[in-house]
Amino acid sequence: QASAQACCWPENVDRRPPPLHRNCALLCCARSTRTMQARAVQVFLTTADGARLFEPMPNWHWMREKDLQHDEDRDEAEHAEEARLVKLFLDPEVQFQTIEGFGATLTDSSAFLMSRMAPIERRALLIRLFGPRSRGGIQLNLLRLPIGATDNSVSYQMGKITYDDVDRDFGLHNFSTSADDAYYIPLLREILEVSPE
Repeated sequence: QASAQACCWPENVDRRPPPLHRNCALLCCARSTRTMQARAVQVFLTTADGARLFEPMPNWHWMREKDLQHDEDRDEAEHAEEARLVKLFLDPEVQFQTIEGFGATLTDSSAFLMSRMAPIERRALLIRLFGPRSRGGIQLNLLRLPIGATDNSVSYQMGKITYDDVDRDFGLHNFSTSADDAYYIPLLREILEVSPE
């Protein structure tokens, strides 16, 4: 087995994604193993206009690098077919960092809007984001939580900017997270119900 691998997408498949622009995102998921050339890479497409949301695309497939090399035994059609492949080279022997997971930021405004959804619709959305694949989820497992007000907050009134908006309260005697009690913390609890890990 060659150490270098290639993930190839044939351009002539029926449902290939459009060229990637700033208005869409392509998510590829694969497990790194020594038998990865036998595994498919799951591909999902999302566009900014919402017309395509986590839409499954045809799988990519791993091949050994030596299987992509040109040789004299191949005819012009085979060379042309290889030229239509998009090649992503990966050397599984070279490691850069460990991936702990994938996630997003839960802003105050996002939590507010989700809190106004019908409970059944909100639960369906949370399952889609944090739930297991068996339930149609994409298994986000990391969440960044802003502390206090940000540029995506619903309110900038005193008492909602920081957890202690009292001037010169260096002892934090007025520290309180109560501003998050209305919808932010309840939504976090609901997310933990969907994904306890």
